[in-house]
Amino acid sequence: MNIPSLSYIYPRGELAVRSAKLSARLEDVIYSPDRIFDNQSKDWPGDWEGRTILALTMLSMSTGRHPSYLDEIVAALPEHMNERGYLGEVLPEGVFNEQQLSGHGWLLRGLTEFYRFRRQDRVKSMIHNIARNLFMPAKNYYSLYPVNPELRIGGGKESGNIADTTGAWQISTDTGCAFIPIDGISAAFELLGDNEIGDLAEEMIRCFLQMDLSAIKAQTHATLTAVRGILRIYNITGNNSYLKAAERIFDLYITEGMTAGYENYNWFGRPEWTEPCAVIDSFIVAMQLYINTSLTRYLDTAQRIYYNGIGRGQRPNGGFGCN
Repeated sequence: MNIPSLSYIYPRGELAVRSAKLSARLEDVIYSPDRIFDNQSKDWPGDWEGRTILALTMLSMSTGRHPSYLDEIVAALPEHMNERGYLGEVLPEGVFNEQQLSGHGWLLRGLTEFYRFRRQDRVKSMIHNIARNLFMPAKNYYSLYPVNPELRIGGGKESGNIADTTGAWQISTDTGCAFIPIDGISAAFELLGDNEIGDLAEEMIRCFLQMDLSAIKAQTHATLTAVRGILRIYNITGNNSYLKAAERIFDLYITEGMTAGYENYNWFGRPEWTEPCAVIDSFIVAMQLYINTSLTRYLDTAQRIYYNGIGRGQRPNGGFGCN
């Protein structure tokens, strides 16, 4: 299936209004270059910054509107990074904070899209440093990620927190968020062509696919973002087992993680509230599955998610919130 470039797509009607409102929201003072690094997500280094860069980049590409602060935010990133070229603390060797990895998954996604948009070599260097210095040390440790349900204490609010340390892992109440970076790492591999980064992406996928997502009560946002990365690796490698795995997990999500209104339960087995991150993940995964399989049931699901889940989740100020 041939997909046109965003440069050939012009939003109109309701979608154009929603996009304009979201663009305006992202120019609020809290997203300005002199405020965005003020530890808005201090327990999730890279998360706030990465999502903002990704959103501004994709909105600019899809609407043609130049964002006011995007270039300044990216230019300011290095002065906030540590000596190894990423945000947050440099942990002792063999210790991994899954929220730090999760946040940098979004930073990798934002920077890879920004690089394609602006083609700045210094941005490619930042992507390389994050992938090599933060993520590559986790190679061979993903197999030690705690998947025993008895090791996960549950809990957690709308924004997760580090709840415990188990072996090499500082684990979050957003269970499974260590696998959110499959999306960012696969994007870095696709851009850089570094086979060692590709090997890490496939190791992360192997370990993720061994998890019993229902039993561990995995966060649905973490699950679906991981699936987005799995589908990217499928498109890079052509390995059909990745496509089948993505279909299986999305079917599980529809059965056990989706509300009657096409939003999400924040965790499998814990119907406490919805989260727009996962709702938008589910739309993207449904569309990607339709593109890769031509099965119209995925397109039907995507349309229902857009008109119900996403439509309900967007607030009058253009932002999104939990229900």
